[in-house]
Formats: sequence, C-alpha cells, structure tokens
Amino acid sequence: MTHEEKYRRHLLIALHELDRVCSNLHTVILNLAMAGEWKEIDDLFEIGESFLPKYDDFRMISDVNVKTLFDTVDMLKDTHRSIKNINAIKKKEIEQFTAGLDDDDELPF
Repeated sequence: MTHEEKYRRHLLIALHELDRVCSNLHTVILNLAMAGEWKEIDDLFEIGESFLPKYDDFRMISDVNVKTLFDTVDMLKDTHRSIKNINAIKKKEIEQFTAGLDDDDELPF
C-alpha cells in the first residue's frame, strides 16, 4: 500500500469515527433532555416505546449542557463535511470502506 493509499484510508477511518461520535452524542443528548427538560415527555412513554424528536426540537431546549453538546455535534459534522469536500470523498466510498472495516483495525499504523 502506498503512502497516499494509507493516508486516504486513515481519512476514511477518521470520517467513520466522526460519524460514530456524532451518533453516540445524539444518544447522550436525547438521554440528557429526557432526564431533564423533557422529563414530562419521558413520563408519557413506556419502556420500549420510541420517541424520535426532530433536529430543531433540540434547538428549543434551554439546558446549557444539551446546547453545548449539540454545538459540538454541529462542529463535528462541519469537520466531517470539510474533510469530505477537501479530499473529494463521496458517501459511497465511505460506505464501501466502512462495510469492510474491522472494529479491531490497527490504529494508528
């Protein structure tokens, strides 16, 4: 594998990890909201029921911790988009790469 191929591979790993972090933070944000400002909504649901708020619903929350985490997700998404654009990486390339990615893939080399 050439250095250029290794470099691109690590860019794809970085994009994959950014996706995973954003997904995990969304779960944390939802749990914070449901335990805090949205506790009345949480009380309406039984275990196993689903509640899928819209992106903008989180913008209405006044909890500073939720807002800070949401700002972090926005920054990570901007970084993801920037890396994709700078390196002309298409969504399909990421999907194909991550489909063959092993969780035990060696990092950083």
